[in-house]
Amino acid sequence: MARYCGGKESGPILSAAQRWKDACLLRDGSVFSSARVWRDEHLQALQEHFVDAPDEGEGTFFSKLEGQLASTAPEAKQLAAEMLWVMFLCPSNVTPQKKREGIQTIWGWSGAPVDALAPWLTDEILAGVGSAGTSFGVHRWRELAFFIRAMRLFKALPDTERSELLADGWKFAQWLEKVPEADARQLRHMLLFLLFPDSFERIFGGGDRRLIVQNFAGMSRAKVRSLSAVEIDRGLAMARAAEQDKLPDKPLDFYESPLREQWQTESFDGQTAAVEREHVLEALREIDEKGVPPDAESTVYDLIQGTRRYPPKLVLSLASKHAGGKEFDRSLFSGGVDSPAFSLLRGLGFHIERKDFLPSLVKQFLAQATEGTSLVVRGYPDSYRGLAVKVSFGKGTLARVPWICFLEGGQEAQDGIFPVLQYHKADGVLLLARGVSETATPALRWPSDTGGQTIQQYYVSHFGRSAERYGESTVYAAYRVPADVAGDKIAADIDALIAEYQALLDSAKRAAPKAARAPTGVVTPVATVVVAEEPVPERPFTVKEAAEGLFIAQARFEQILAIWRHKQNLVVQGPPGVGKTYFFRRLAYALMGAKAPGEHDRAFRCTHECRT
Repeated sequence: MARYCGGKESGPILSAAQRWKDACLLRDGSVFSSARVWRDEHLQALQEHFVDAPDEGEGTFFSKLEGQLASTAPEAKQLAAEMLWVMFLCPSNVTPQKKREGIQTIWGWSGAPVDALAPWLTDEILAGVGSAGTSFGVHRWRELAFFIRAMRLFKALPDTERSELLADGWKFAQWLEKVPEADARQLRHMLLFLLFPDSFERIFGGGDRRLIVQNFAGMSRAKVRSLSAVEIDRGLAMARAAEQDKLPDKPLDFYESPLREQWQTESFDGQTAAVEREHVLEALREIDEKGVPPDAESTVYDLIQGTRRYPPKLVLSLASKHAGGKEFDRSLFSGGVDSPAFSLLRGLGFHIERKDFLPSLVKQFLAQATEGTSLVVRGYPDSYRGLAVKVSFGKGTLARVPWICFLEGGQEAQDGIFPVLQYHKADGVLLLARGVSETATPALRWPSDTGGQTIQQYYVSHFGRSAERYGESTVYAAYRVPADVAGDKIAADIDALIAEYQALLDSAKRAAPKAARAPTGVVTPVATVVVAEEPVPERPFTVKEAAEGLFIAQARFEQILAIWRHKQNLVVQGPPGVGKTYFFRRLAYALMGAKAPGEHDRAFRCTHECRT
């Protein structure tokens, strides 16, 4: 029986959930009062003022929510308080007092007294049954947005269908798949436990859910990651049934012995199953704020993000904390180019390089250039930080200015821009420059306000004569050979210029849709998105950001975006509240390559036609 929660008393919590089910889901009532709070008109107000008008500025969840709901009816504010109450029934990593304060604060915005809430805000009801991890709090706004969409869909159903869903947990779970972001939201698992505690587990973290099925079903990690949320639920149910057959008289829980030991290990997979890219970024921010402890310094490899370098093991350890609430013991895994830890970080889009990569590359390059007898470039690395590394000592004859350049896809030494090291051997100077191809005029240019002299100007001012080659490239830094090439400065300069280069190319990619934005409008049964000819907002927005948190994969999102650009029309159908407007808002941002600020976007207008 899944309602058994080990040492945690679930009875009062499940009784409160039954009250919510009877008063609010089967009817349109309220948990805290006799008013009709859970009505679609109030859900629609939350949809319009919270889900469809996100506040991405500074402030806490509560301060921003107060501003978003300021103009709504008192009942809408009370509904928001009751929805937060439901969201707080399961997590045990937030104290009852903290939960009470949040619920009472939101209810208070309606002007109604908070005294009536007391019977439903006791410690027993708000104690929780399991940890939701730090990500549930960080992404509370996403969880609430999912909740609002789900309830709007549910309230749109006929009464008989609502009753049928609430009578069958597996039908309800299958129905929840229709709600955008369902698989990614912990609240989805909480709702199923609260409503159907005999069938669904108190396991809310995606990593734990996958790891349990992986261990009890004997599946590979890759196979389990391909399963849907409902398939994971069924895997958990099968695992429980099999274990209960072995111990028919013992109440079982996956977080208690004897089941816990069968999956909750100190292995690498066990500690990192829930880590995603967002958790790694949170870890990097934490290191930026607190620094690197002396015992966590890396010795061979660094994770490089922008201009900063980080110890990979420390990053992954902190990322596991942000993903599942427990910091990973760094002594339990090894680093190395082919290690599971580095493979995981690289798979999430991060670059890990040897500390001595650039010093070794420069040393090897200068030694061969100084010797001046060979054009061979075999043995040089072919990539660094996701860029192609190209080395040239000449073609057919030795070049007077050999070079190393770092190229992003789409840029070439003969037709593009790139960070480049040029060794002007005759003058004993190594130049790091914002390179510009000589063979063809590149389509993209370095910004004109970067400062610095062109190589031509540098030569005139330092040597009183013209440069032999590459005069249009701009000097980023100059080093005397061999006096200035020892130490870490040259490596730090190269990394800084590469970060500038990658940011420039990313900005160019975001701006590309502006020239190709032929569509002047998109009509769907619910939303019309009009791309205006006004200036695009300055805030950049990538396709990856646009697709983040949606209910489809990024590759599918990019495919839809390409279809829109080509055909200039898309039609999406679905009942109100499933997230069509939200989806098209993201699609329009991606098309423009920028994120329009505020509720009334300058770059596009979204109008609701409310067709069903």
